[in-house]
Amino acid sequence: MSFPVNPSNDEIYINSLGTQYKYVSADSKWIIESKAVLGNQGVTGLQGVTGTQGVKGDTGIDYSVTGIINISYNNGSTPIAPFTGLVGEFEMPYKFRVNGWDMWCASGCTGYIRTTVNNQTFANYTNKLGDTSMSGLTGPWLNGHLKNTGVTTSWAGPTGAAGDIVSIWANYVTGVSNFNVALKYSKW
Repeated sequence: MSFPVNPSNDEIYINSLGTQYKYVSADSKWIIESKAVLGNQGVTGLQGVTGTQGVKGDTGIDYSVTGIINISYNNGSTPIAPFTGLVGEFEMPYKFRVNGWDMWCASGCTGYIRTTVNNQTFANYTNKLGDTSMSGLTGPWLNGHLKNTGVTTSWAGPTGAAGDIVSIWANYVTGVSNFNVALKYSKW
């Protein structure tokens, strides 16, 4: 905004916005006489589309059951001869914690089964019963009944590292033709 250069007393100047100024020579300054009258405000436009939601952060450790490993031993309808030995084994892809177990047989379950669960690192794997029994783990068992489950506090806590080999060994089997062992685990 540019005022006139040599104004006379009481000279009026209106700027481009409509504000009116008057020059007062006694004070050598321009004073505002009236402000421009503004029009009504327009209608507010529509709100824009909401942006996408950000990535959800990781959740803390959940100790509930993540998965179940099932191992079956089946001799058809013929009772399994009394034996001790390896029933099955598997490698865990991540650090884990055993939360419990289930054991059952489909038929002919009048005998006795007692197992031990071992874990070893892959580097130290020897495939021998009793190498490294999982701490606090007495093992799944049946004694003359169709099914059993391990939910006692003595089972809380057995853990293993990523890459560990977990083995289920029969300590003694007699009087059954088949059985299944399910280890319940969670990522640790």
